[in-house]
Amino acid sequence: MLAPLRSSSGRRDCVEVAESSATVALRDSKNPAGPILTLDPAAFSTFVNWTSTSAE
Repeated sequence: MLAPLRSSSGRRDCVEVAESSATVALRDSKNPAGPILTLDPAAFSTFVNWTSTSAE
């Protein structure tokens, strides 16, 4: 079962994230009925690490 979706507050462009031991689900907070991207936890971790180093 996925944990509830979480998002950052105070921003217009948010991505909500829900996680379980087997998957991480992401969706656009402005379109909760829209598509959901699911990744395995290792791929999500790689993505987060890439985004934090690519922004420099």
